[in-house]
Amino acid sequence: MSVFELASLQGLRRLSLVRVHKLTDMAVYALAEQAMLLERLHLSYCDRLSLESIHVLMRKLEHLHHLSVTGVPSLKRKGTRRFSALPPSVCFPSSIQLPVFNIWYRALIRTSKLFTECLQVITLHC
Repeated sequence: MSVFELASLQGLRRLSLVRVHKLTDMAVYALAEQAMLLERLHLSYCDRLSLESIHVLMRKLEHLHHLSVTGVPSLKRKGTRRFSALPPSVCFPSSIQLPVFNIWYRALIRTSKLFTECLQVITLHC
């Protein structure tokens, strides 16, 4: 089953697409447009996703309260790290995973939405 087919499932609330290396922004846009009830989404280590597609997800999916994007290269910027929850110290025996840890919860997702909207307004007025 493709992500496009999964996105069209009426009651889809949780989806894990961890390490799906061929996952593209187009599939994420389909989720943002069609999976309106999605609450939890795991996209960790999907290396073709852009920051823009993640922003679209957060803007469109009003029920989203858990977004896991650990190891997504476009989210390794310093600015995006401020929206991530702190990594649990007991879960990472290896310090290799600590720098790429990136999980956003409801309040952090809302804050990121507001920040992104403010940036867009500033960009339009400059």
